Amino acid sequence: MSFALIILAVIFPLMTCIGGCMTSSASRKKTSAASEGCMKNGCCSNEAIISWSGMLLLVAIVLLIACFMLYGQMSAFINAIKSIIRTLLLASNGTGEMATMAAELPTEVIDQVQSQIDLLGIAVILPGVVSGVLLIIIAICGFAKKKGGFCGAKCVIMLSYIFLLLSFITYIVCMAMAVVMFVPTTQEMLRQYLVICDTTVPVLAQTLADAQASLDTASAAGMAAAVAEAQPQVDQATEAVTLMRGLCTGIQSMIAAIEGLLEPSVLAFSMVIAAFWTDFGTCCAMGCCKSPHSAKTAPA
Repeated sequence: MSFALIILAVIFPLMTCIGGCMTSSASRKKTSAASEGCMKNGCCSNEAIISWSGMLLLVAIVLLIACFMLYGQMSAFINAIKSIIRTLLLASNGTGEMATMAAELPTEVIDQVQSQIDLLGIAVILPGVVSGVLLIIIAICGFAKKKGGFCGAKCVIMLSYIFLLLSFITYIVCMAMAVVMFVPTTQEMLRQYLVICDTTVPVLAQTLADAQASLDTASAAGMAAAVAEAQPQVDQATEAVTLMRGLCTGIQSMIAAIEGLLEPSVLAFSMVIAAFWTDFGTCCAMGCCKSPHSAKTAPA
């Protein structure tokens, strides 16, 4: 279903071309002018600037919406990573087998990930938002100024191409990350690893219940020595259950967040493709595609 959004990359440019043809045709009818070609007074001419600017504004708005959707999903991914890191740090400070395993993890790498992970959200949203803002500025110029050189708008158009290219690369990467999670081989690997959560957590929970029952029995019988022996077992079992549940919850949230990147990244990618076309067409309507004016010489 998510990949159906790619069709927007075709529909939006097609709608723009149809709108440009209709707008330029209506403009020619008002002046009874004959058609002189696409670039002079046709669908890509200044006569169609309103149509191109309108569609560019629409593409920019949808792109911004997609960027914020993607940012929300990436924030969920970041929070899941942070949750996993917090659980590992708690485990390394605890006791038992999990503490021993967590202590062997490279703390330098964990600290670096923890300090840099928030930049992922900025990296995802920044290219698309800047592109969207630039496209809105270009569209406003097209609405506000029907004739003239559009020199400032053309400079913004050239700048927008740079950020659209960065957006294209960013959203391709996000889309690839999400697609990989739906590959059957990846799904099989995940099932093999996540089965540990399905089996280990219940075992640890049962161990905790047994230890707690022993502690309660010893307490009720007034057996101080048995209580002293059972209490550490309860503490260790409680710690193990808490850490394992936290780790499994974090991993499952991370996987769900990556899978959730698919729809907004496909939408953002489609809008970037549509923006390239609409931005170029708007540039043509502003005179980018015209031949340079020939020099005039005074008669001898």
